[in-house]
Amino acid sequence: MHLISYCTFTLIGTNPGISLVELAQYITVDKSRVSDLIDSMERKRLVVRRRLSMDHRRIGIYLTAAGIARLETINKEVEIQEQRIQELYSLEERGQLISLLSRIEP
Repeated sequence: MHLISYCTFTLIGTNPGISLVELAQYITVDKSRVSDLIDSMERKRLVVRRRLSMDHRRIGIYLTAAGIARLETINKEVEIQEQRIQELYSLEERGQLISLLSRIEP
């Protein structure tokens, strides 16, 4: 799974009703790209768009039951990967790895 997809899942899961514009701002990606991603997630029945009751002009994005289950699976996979890294590298080595990876431009 791509980092953008993971971030999108996590943001929707922790911020039910988040808008496309807010998602794009948080993950620093163009709104049209986020819209394409949400369209894809909708086709897979992982998210649903609904008008917000307090402001009918605004549309919020919510995880479906399948989306919640998928996010739980993803979080478990991330946890397993983090455990592997902790087993493979010492605290100092992890610091060096993070330092090296932070030099890569997105």
